[in-house]
Amino acid sequence: VSTKKKMDTFLFSFGVLLVPVFAVIRFFYLATHCGELPSTRKRINPCKTLIVVGAGGHAMEMMKLLSGVNLEHYKPREYVVALNDQMSRKKIEEFEKPENPKIWAIMRARQVGQSYFSSVFTTLSAILHSVPLVFLNRPDVVLCNGPGTCIPICFLAYLLKFFGLKSLKIIYVESICRVEFLSLSAILLYRLCLADQILVQWPQLAEKYSRTRYIG
Repeated sequence: VSTKKKMDTFLFSFGVLLVPVFAVIRFFYLATHCGELPSTRKRINPCKTLIVVGAGGHAMEMMKLLSGVNLEHYKPREYVVALNDQMSRKKIEEFEKPENPKIWAIMRARQVGQSYFSSVFTTLSAILHSVPLVFLNRPDVVLCNGPGTCIPICFLAYLLKFFGLKSLKIIYVESICRVEFLSLSAILLYRLCLADQILVQWPQLAEKYSRTRYIG
């Protein structure tokens, strides 16, 4: 009996040790693929796309970006906006006319001017609030261009990929206003290797941050 108990204890301890080892290996495996050029292999079916739209200028930039791509390759499309962001909602509805797009509203991860310390707690709340949205939709592509609203969505989408629940791509397009430094949202995605592609619109940014890609 004692031998069996020792064996059970050993197997349990070995299993517990394997979990962090697997997590570290998986993280570094995914991290090594961050910033890689997208595959040239053509996809047969359209990509189910989740688009995170920020307020104000971010919404305008996203609509301009979408107007320049073949939307037939990205459907169905669903959108995410911050709670009470009626302006972005209207822009999406105008862009998608005569379709009636699905628009999700989530908590803001960080308010303008909010301290970094308190934003940790609001970000955690926003992540919990966004779990059903991401895990039920399981998109093929997450497209965002800031601001902090995209962080909970990108984090949860990364978890889907990390645990092998869904093969997907996370694409972040930096604002054209960012000339010398990445925004806070982009920095978080870059440092944590959460985004597959971070696209910038100024060449000096691509030189400064090697895993970003300059798109002009």
